[in-house]
Amino acid sequence: METNSYTGFQGHTERRELRCTCPPWACLMTCVSTESEAKGFARQWVAARNSHDLDAIMSHYDVDVVLISPVAAKILDDQSGTVEGKGALRNYFERGLELYPTLHFELLDVVGGLSSIVVCYKSDKGTRTAEFMEFAKNGKIIRVVPNYSG
Repeated sequence: METNSYTGFQGHTERRELRCTCPPWACLMTCVSTESEAKGFARQWVAARNSHDLDAIMSHYDVDVVLISPVAAKILDDQSGTVEGKGALRNYFERGLELYPTLHFELLDVVGGLSSIVVCYKSDKGTRTAEFMEFAKNGKIIRVVPNYSG
């Protein structure tokens, strides 16, 4: 079976099989996904965010997720903008939904890579966001870095 090397988050190198055994929406973690798979995942992610259902939102994230965001820096009053771990991320999202109870995203575009996607969306306030998401072996988001307009 063919394998490749992948250097992921924080420089950790691992060997991965090129054979894909994951569900179609999670295929992004080990092989080049199709555009429709990437868009399908993005639609599910946006729908969960728009539902404001924390369990649905958190279902997309790995237990060891790391988020780095200028919005997190502001909301959490932490210059680093870093949120580490699923519990901390849930608390951050909960706080965000309390501050922005009408928060709604409109999916604009999505592009896929070997183990990542970038989801582009617009918020109800008109802010445009390009959110880089890297996937762990289990198909969950392990690292997320949102980038915002204005």
